[in-house]
Order: sequence, then structure tokens, then C-alpha cells
Amino acid sequence: MANDTSDSQMRENVAAEVKNILSQMLDFANASFNERYLFAGSATTVAPFESQVEDSRNGGEGFIYKGNLDELPREIGPKQMVAANVILSDKMVNILNNVKAFEKSLVENDVEGIRNQIDTLGDGLNQVNQARTDAGARTARIEMSKDLLLNQKNQIASLLSDVEDVDIAEVMTRFIEEQNSYRMALEVAAKIVQPTLIDFFN
Repeated sequence: MANDTSDSQMRENVAAEVKNILSQMLDFANASFNERYLFAGSATTVAPFESQVEDSRNGGEGFIYKGNLDELPREIGPKQMVAANVILSDKMVNILNNVKAFEKSLVENDVEGIRNQIDTLGDGLNQVNQARTDAGARTARIEMSKDLLLNQKNQIASLLSDVEDVDIAEVMTRFIEEQNSYRMALEVAAKIVQPTLIDFFN
């Protein structure tokens, strides 16, 4: 698109595709789960990205971020906290505005602008990959904690099973036998000690 082999009609066709991609990107940036927006910081009830403000690159149209930069900490173990959300804010705003500027350059058949925006979009892709790497590391940590907690749960369940599965009748029988043996030992000891004390006083 940034060379002389592409004509204005081809660029207009690509611009229409880019416009559709931009709409999909905005939907992704405003993704939600259980009626809470994923990329809005702690302002999870507000759609974080919106197209409304002026942007000189885009002929008066641009994107803004309406969320905040607060993390949502979650405890995954004793004194172990991890952020349950990903803050995109400026990164996503820049990417959306750059894609919009790319679309505008295609529509206006601006070869130099197309070339510049392609380079800028490459930088945006690197930022997205960095965010994915951070999220992946966080996910791996959560999975490790999950496996550890599951292992501890299974160990506790095994210990409880050993206690709860005891045969009460057998335990009571053994207890009575031990009690009888103890009583008999006391009686024998009493019979031995008593004459000996009498002999001693005599």
C-alpha cells in the first residue's frame, strides 16, 4: 500500500477493510465479562474506550480512555497478591488512533502517511505483545498457586478421610479391652503393695 504499484482504488478498498478491523478492535478493547469491563481498571462499569474527541491525525475523530489505572488485586495464597486485570489505557488509545490515521491516509491516497503509519502500527504491535507477555506470566503464577492449593486440599481431604473412616465399633472394643487391662493391672498392684506395707509396719 505504500508503493507506486497500488492505486487509489485499491487503497480505498483496503481502507474499508481497515475500518471494519478498527470497529472489531474497539469491541475487543471494550470487552466485558459478567457485565464488567475487562480493561477499565477498577472502573469496571464504564466502557473504557470511546470515539468522540478531536485528533488532528484523524480529521477530527479520535479515541479516549474513560477508565482508570487502578489494579484489581486478588489473593492467590498467604500474603500473595496478583492483579486480576490488565491496564491498556494509553497503549490502546494510541493504537486505535494510529489505525484510524492509517485508514485516513488510505482514503486520501497519502503514500507518505501510509508509510509512516505502517511503522507506527509496528510499534503498537510490540506494545500489545508486551502486555500479552505480562498477562501470560501472571496467568502462569496463578496456575502454579492453583496447583499448590489443590494439592494441599487433597492432602487435607486424605487426612480427614483417615479420621472419619475409622470403624467406631472396633475402636470402642479396643478401648474397652485396654481399659479392662488397665483395671486388672491396678488390682494386681494393689494386692502386691498392701501386704508389703503391712509387713513393713509390723
